Amino acid sequence: MNIRLIPILRMALLSACGLALPVQGQGPLPPPGPGSFPFADRALDATGTPVPSMKSLTQTDPGQPIPSRDANLPALTGSAGNYTISRPGHYYLTENLTRQVVIDADDVTLDLRGYLIEFVPSLEVPPGTQVAVDGGSGAAAHENITVRNGHIKGAWLIGVRLGKTCRVHDLQVSNVNTYGILCGQSASVELCTVRAQRLEAGAPAGPGPWSGIHCDDGSVVRGCVADTIRAIGILAQSGSRIADCVAISCYGCGIVSASGSSLSGCTAKSCGATGIDVNTGVTLLNCSALGNRNEGFHLRGGCALMNCTSRGNLEEGYYAERSTFVGNPLPPENNVAVSFVQCVAQLNQWDGFHTEFDCLFTHCSADKNGSPPLQPGQTPPPLMGTSHGFNVTDGCQFLNCLSVANYASGYKGGNNNRLEGCTARANGTWGIELASNQNVVIRNFVRSNGAGQISVPAGNGVAPLTDAAGATPTSNLTF
Repeated sequence: MNIRLIPILRMALLSACGLALPVQGQGPLPPPGPGSFPFADRALDATGTPVPSMKSLTQTDPGQPIPSRDANLPALTGSAGNYTISRPGHYYLTENLTRQVVIDADDVTLDLRGYLIEFVPSLEVPPGTQVAVDGGSGAAAHENITVRNGHIKGAWLIGVRLGKTCRVHDLQVSNVNTYGILCGQSASVELCTVRAQRLEAGAPAGPGPWSGIHCDDGSVVRGCVADTIRAIGILAQSGSRIADCVAISCYGCGIVSASGSSLSGCTAKSCGATGIDVNTGVTLLNCSALGNRNEGFHLRGGCALMNCTSRGNLEEGYYAERSTFVGNPLPPENNVAVSFVQCVAQLNQWDGFHTEFDCLFTHCSADKNGSPPLQPGQTPPPLMGTSHGFNVTDGCQFLNCLSVANYASGYKGGNNNRLEGCTARANGTWGIELASNQNVVIRNFVRSNGAGQISVPAGNGVAPLTDAAGATPTSNLTF
């Protein structure tokens, strides 16, 4: 037998019999000294006594709670009929409120912490007379205010009203009477949702021109949704940016922006007027307009669009006109071109693209636009549009564009237009129809259009229409 196994077997037998083995003592274990790491700095005081590990609410969330329980702060207790913030700092809700919060100071942060400010009518406060969170208006509006993280609901006059350089983040505002969120210059509104109750059929839409979200010049609106607003969904004034926003089922225009702004990744759907309506010099990227009552996009001079889609709107897909916004002190800008790159117009009831001045179309397509004529006894709409794929006046250029199966002509224009490398196929009347002079039409493919392939009067530079066998470098082709 291997004698080296004897100690091991002896220990196993003693353990199985419940007999304790002798254990040698390790001596006293004093706590580490005050300067030792890591215990002394985290858990013990200078004498080695354990310190409390929990932090107070003031330590974790410094600021002033609303409602306040401090009798020395009557303005924050609600005893005066509202909660008034009169000093800069951080304030936060600790429960749902049914009274307005008045911000009477600059440099304030109000954190709703997920709570609700709800309107409850009373004899003292009838509906539509107070602002839920009010930072003032006009010259008296306070600046540098942040409101975030909560809910506002009910018949307030306005949900949130703030001045310059304010920030509104992660709010849900519903059923207020006019503006959901109203901000001054250089505001930032992010990740907010504003919505209203849908009115019953035949009910008036109420006063206007209110907006779900309205910001002054130089503002940013990002990641927001405006749903069933009774006027404009989202509006930002000059030099602003609107990104990744949606306006749906609004009674007025979906998204509106003034001169020099930019829009990207925005959608307007099923609105009661124009889907996206912008003033001069606005850039639009990756935007879409679907099923709106008027135009999908209403544009003015100097705009640039890329990768935009307009589908199923009840008037034009895109309408570029000389006039400016109502109330704009600047006159219309003549001969300021609009550029369309890779834009699509499909199934709109009037023209796919309709412009009143110089425009550049590159890799754009118009497909199945236009409505058939009214049948006997059918009531006409308030306005009658046309039904072309592209309907332009003067000075436009088309490069590598496609116009297919539109109810009237594929391309219709006046003078000083140029079409090169484009396709017009299966349109109801002409493939290319130009009514004036000084046009150039070369290298296009036209086929199977109802009234004929090309209708251009004398005095224009139109290359011969031929098949591939007789083609020249500039020929327009048909088969």
